[in-house]
Parts: sequence; structure tokens; C-alpha cells
Amino acid sequence: MKIGDNLYQKRCKRYNFNNQAHELTFSCYHRKAYLLNKQACDYLAEAIVMAQQKYSVDLWAYVFMPDHVHLLIWPRQEEYSISSILQTIKQSVSRRILPHLKTEAAKIESPFHFWQAGGGYDRNVTCRDTARQIIKYTQRV
Repeated sequence: MKIGDNLYQKRCKRYNFNNQAHELTFSCYHRKAYLLNKQACDYLAEAIVMAQQKYSVDLWAYVFMPDHVHLLIWPRQEEYSISSILQTIKQSVSRRILPHLKTEAAKIESPFHFWQAGGGYDRNVTCRDTARQIIKYTQRV
């Protein structure tokens, strides 16, 4: 978004507190429905499993929408970085899906972007009722 002559980019502040779940939401580039592609969803699922193993994270709930993703995760280690977890997931999918999409589509925007820039949405979840609501939401959609 442009405000006057300055380019404005939303900043996502992360709080990596021990014993707190995180509700994460991140979107495809320009809200394009890239996640209607089965291969992209497979790569995303594999990247989440890889991040779970690499960073000792439990996945409590998730839903892949056509143009965005919701995750509810619980980091098991005292020190962790939500930014690193997201980077692992998003970079893996972007790198793997590009060759697949090039074979399916005659024209891809260049340079290709799979994910929207920025950190997405991150909310620390400290209340069990809030966690239950998030889980119910992911099951409904």
C-alpha cells in the first residue's frame, strides 16, 4: 500500500513466549487461489511436517483455504522463533511448486511469488477456550 510518496508495509510483531500456542494465518500472493492446486497442498503439508520435526512443534489444527492457510501450533521448546518456522514452511513450498506450475501454465508472472510478502497474522493463544474456538473454526471450514 502506498501512502503519499512512502511505501507502507505492515509489520508483524511476534512474541515467542514459552507455553503459548500460536494462531498463524498467511496468504497466497495477491490472494490468488494457488492452494486449489493439489500438488501445492501436498508440498504445504510436507513442509509443515518438516517444520514440526525441525522445531519441535505440535500442530493442533489447520485448514488450507484456496488463497490462505490457518495453523494452530504449540512450540514444545522454551526458545523458538515463529518467524523461522514460517520461513521453513513458506520457502519450501515456493521452491518446490514453481517447476510444477511452470509445466501446468503457459505463462507465470515473473518473478513468481507464491506467498504474500510479510509475516501474515500471528496471535499468541493463552486461553483454552480461545484454542477450542480456533479448532472448531478449522473443522467447520
